[in-house]
Amino acid sequence: MPFPTPFPAILGSRPAPRLWCPPLTHFTADGGLDTARMEAHWRAMRPHVSGFLVPGSTGEGWEMGEAETARLLDICLGLARDLDALVLVGMLRPDAADAREAIKAFVEGAVRQAGTDDVPEALALLGVCGFTVCATTGKHLPPEDMRAGLEGILGLGAPTALYQLPQVTQNEIPPDMFTDLAARFPNLVLFKDSSGGDRVARQAGEHGVFMVRGAENAYADSLVEYGGPYHGLLLGSSNALHGALADMLILLESDRKDEARDISRRLTRVMDQCFALVADLEYANPFTNACKALDHWMAWGPEAMDRPMPMLHCGRAVPQTVVRGAGLLLEVDGLLPGKGYMAD
Repeated sequence: MPFPTPFPAILGSRPAPRLWCPPLTHFTADGGLDTARMEAHWRAMRPHVSGFLVPGSTGEGWEMGEAETARLLDICLGLARDLDALVLVGMLRPDAADAREAIKAFVEGAVRQAGTDDVPEALALLGVCGFTVCATTGKHLPPEDMRAGLEGILGLGAPTALYQLPQVTQNEIPPDMFTDLAARFPNLVLFKDSSGGDRVARQAGEHGVFMVRGAENAYADSLVEYGGPYHGLLLGSSNALHGALADMLILLESDRKDEARDISRRLTRVMDQCFALVADLEYANPFTNACKALDHWMAWGPEAMDRPMPMLHCGRAVPQTVVRGAGLLLEVDGLLPGKGYMAD
């Protein structure tokens, strides 16, 4: 089945990944970046995932300052180059004007580092295939202000992915606005929707943009093989459930839809129940908390409860009760590994 190939100036004929991940950011007990753990995690994911959004909301990108984000990006871009993976750089800012300036600064730095005025070449040398932005935050943001902010970003000409994240921005890009932007800006190459409403994907009509879903349910049914509007998935759950998600996609592409839907239902059940486990936590965000709990079991397997609980950017750990509950969910659905990727 042919799928749109985004980022043509950078990727040439390389097809767009169908499974993307916003990787978790792992921290040491003193709050530093745990580079060894991140490398092990990326190596575990890479056989199944070939596109990464860094930093995404699941990677606590909204909580990080500029210096910390720069350090994280440096680590992740190195991993991506080593593992032949693609990276969308997350420019997650409450104000679209700030995201625009951040993209400009990044591109200028990439050009200096590469020693070339060819921006696509400079980005490609870093392993960057584009930038991800949200609309300006604000529950009552006027549509004309939302449009102006996004036009300012797209007007730079850089390959851009729009991220529908009403859980954070408190608003949504309307379908008609998206369609207009896609028609006028060919560098709008990818759209991710984590709202669960799928209004843009279902109502925007023809636009040539690669569509990925970020909502954690009904994975198979949302994809084109089932008549859904999405070409791929960009999911926090792929931090831990990447193997099962990749299997589901392979089954769909082989027209084994009943088996794919069975995996989809199991994964939906795990994520629904895992989000319920973290619903009362008043720190970090539910995507991060749920995925760190699941990833802890993938990292350590049967040893998970004997290891220190996963740390969050705020300096607190995911509670033992949440991690233990996540392990039970994985066990019930046959997803608990016999040995973790961090185990000796």
